[in-house]
Amino acid sequence: VGSATFDIVGRRNANNSGPSVPQWRNNLILGWEHGEQTANITLRHVDSVMDDLGVALTATPTLEIESWTVFDVQYSIGFGSEGRTRATIGAINVLDEEPPVSRGNLLPGAKGYNASIHDALGRQAYLRLSVDF
Repeated sequence: VGSATFDIVGRRNANNSGPSVPQWRNNLILGWEHGEQTANITLRHVDSVMDDLGVALTATPTLEIESWTVFDVQYSIGFGSEGRTRATIGAINVLDEEPPVSRGNLLPGAKGYNASIHDALGRQAYLRLSVDF
């Protein structure tokens, strides 16, 4: 009739159909604007989760995938007729933070990262030119 319920928050959830669910996942954005110029710094934080890969759903995992915090930056300036043209330069993960290590799979010594809540792309710089019509 009834089925058991499990708290999946704070777990990787490798042993059930749920996604990885950190207790906290936050973005904090600090922005500046002056005329046609804007600048932003974004802090992205993903809380730690317990790595339950290979652990029974009813058991308590003992390994932790550490929390991860990265900073993104962006500067933009508008110019031309009514500021309709805008040039933007920025960087994602500007400090080039590596994702925290997780066991990855059950192979002895295997290490990886949790792709559902982290990325391994490192620092990514970009330049964008946009025109509004």
